[in-house]
Amino acid sequence: MELTHFYAAIAACIGGIAMGLAYFAAVKRSADALFQHDGWRTALLLTLMRLIGAIAVLVLAAQAGAIVLVSVFVGFLIARAIAMSSVRGNA
Repeated sequence: MELTHFYAAIAACIGGIAMGLAYFAAVKRSADALFQHDGWRTALLLTLMRLIGAIAVLVLAAQAGAIVLVSVFVGFLIARAIAMSSVRGNA
């Protein structure tokens, strides 16, 4: 693997972490909106935004190549672990 591929993989992983943290923050806000009776429209809007954002990032990563796509996915999984550990810590 060339050094430029390594840097691309690291950058994609960091981008995946950022995307994942934003995604799971939107999941939390959607759930809060439903349970606090802020309305289903807020929850629906947040759900659509996070799905469109995730699809856009993953499609762009797929166009960049397999290494970038896998790195984004690994970053997303790291963000999921961070989000789950923060939820378990609050329980």
